[in-house]
Amino acid sequence: MVTNATNKLSLDHDHLIREWEAAGLDKPSITRIDRIAETPPGYLGTAGRIGRLAEVDIEAIRAILSEIVR
Repeated sequence: MVTNATNKLSLDHDHLIREWEAAGLDKPSITRIDRIAETPPGYLGTAGRIGRLAEVDIEAIRAILSEIVR
């Protein structure tokens, strides 16, 4: 899950997206790694793919996932 509510409660498995602008996000955002949501087909309308995370953020998320899955 990705949210731009960066001023809200920070949870143990949150990751502040470092390259949020490069990822196509409008505002600084966090990923809630332990909050997985399935996006229904058509949810994004005609927007399709919004963006792509930078490798630095992908690696940080992978590290958090590896902690959770142990």
